[in-house]
Amino acid sequence: MKIYIGDNRKILPKLNLKFDCVITSPPYNFGKDYSIYKDNLSEKEYINNLKIVAECLYEKLSDNGTIFLSLGWKKGNPFLAEKIAQCFISCGFQLRERIIWMNTCPSYRNHQEKCLNQQWENIFLFSKTEQ
Repeated sequence: MKIYIGDNRKILPKLNLKFDCVITSPPYNFGKDYSIYKDNLSEKEYINNLKIVAECLYEKLSDNGTIFLSLGWKKGNPFLAEKIAQCFISCGFQLRERIIWMNTCPSYRNHQEKCLNQQWENIFLFSKTEQ
C-alpha cells in the first residue's frame, strides 16, 4: 500500500495506475488558515475544484473501486455536501451510501459559540457501478 498526500489535482494526472480504494477529505472551505491552500473560495470555485478532482478520480479508479469522500457541514451553506455529491454523480460515479459519522470532538468549532454543536460529518461512498 502506498499513501499519497497532496493536491489531488496535481498528483493524480501524473500517476500511471488505477486505485481500488480512495479515501479523501478535501479542505472543507471553512476559511481555515492553510499555508498552501486558499480555504475561503466562493461556492462555485470550490465545487469546480472538486469537479476536477472527481474527473481525475473517475479516470484513475478501477472498475470495481470505491471512493470514500468525507465532507463537513457549514451553517451558512447546509446543502454544500449534497451539491458536491451531485457533482461526483455528474462525473459518472454511482452514490452507493451516505454515511453519517458522529464526530465527538470536532476541532474546527468555536466552543464558545452560542448554538447547538454540530458533531457529524458526511461520508459519501461512490463507485463506478451500482455493484
